[in-house]
This record gives sequence, structure tokens and C-alpha cells, in this order.
Amino acid sequence: KTAVFAPSIMSTAVIGILWGFIYNPDFGLMNEIIGLFGVEPIYWLSDKKWAMISILITNAWQWTGFYIVMVLAAIISIPKELEEAAAIDGATGFQRARKITLPLIMPIVSVVIMLSIAGAMKAADIVLVMTKGGPAGSTDVMATYMIRYAITSFQHGFGNTIAVLIFVFTMIVTVLYQFLFARRSERIEY
Repeated sequence: KTAVFAPSIMSTAVIGILWGFIYNPDFGLMNEIIGLFGVEPIYWLSDKKWAMISILITNAWQWTGFYIVMVLAAIISIPKELEEAAAIDGATGFQRARKITLPLIMPIVSVVIMLSIAGAMKAADIVLVMTKGGPAGSTDVMATYMIRYAITSFQHGFGNTIAVLIFVFTMIVTVLYQFLFARRSERIEY
């Protein structure tokens, strides 16, 4: 659990630098691994096609452990008596997972999804550390635009507008998700 959780408590700058070395086209681990299969080195962070994928992999590596620990805690908190009673009644493992485990962990899964959405909206730090929005703007996200205009170009009004748009978009997605989750929860058979 500790090894899986550790990346989520590390600094994003450190993770960006670490993965920058992993993605290095000359001596990086990724190119060493794909070189074993005869694939030519890939310019992970300087190729438009691969730059955003590389950042997404890095971001997923950083936060997946946090989400796994949350879901694992929810699964562990399910009373064993429910599983045993369903097994005695003849429920298969798939039926127990679908009818007992999944409905009981859905509130935590909902929180994980909302945290993922909110995290994706503010993912400027990893982009700035790894590519600064390049190559040719292929890794720019709304938060990097906000930083570019508000801090670098001193256009504070436009930067603030982007920040408000990020907030509004995140709220709309969260409210829609909560609405759909609430409707789905009402239809679940127990």
C-alpha cells in the first residue's frame, strides 16, 4: 500500500523531473524498454503525437495509488457477513461483486471520479514542469493558459476569466455527475 500510495504525496515538480529522465530520448528508461523490441527511440516530450500521452501517463502514475487506497478502504469496510450470507444463498462471486460490493463502494467511486475531474482541471503543474505547454502548444491545458495570461503576460483580467471558466466547467460537470449518480442510486435493486 505504501509503495502504491507514495507517488501521490510526492511533489509534482519532482515527479515531472523524474519522468523527464524516464522519457529522455537518449538514455531514458522508456526508450530502453521499447528498444528491446526493436522500436526506434521516441521523442516522448518533444513530439506532438506523444507529449500529451506522456503527461497523462505521468499524471495517472502519480494519482492512481491514492484512488486505489480509497477504493480498497471501501472494499475492506464491507461487512463480511453480507458476503457470507450471499454465498450461503448460492450467489456466485460475480453476483456478489455486482449486487453487494459494487453498490456499497459506489459512493467512494463517485468521490474518486469527482476528485479526478477536479484534478484534471488544475493539472498545470505537471505540464509546466515537463513541457511548458509545448511542443507547439500540444500539451497546453486551460490552467496553463490561465498562468500564461495572468502571470507571464500580465493580462490579469483574461487570466481571471479563464480561472472562472475552469471553476464553472468543473462545477457543471460535478453537478451533472452528482445528478446522474443520484438517479442511478435510486434505481439500484437491493
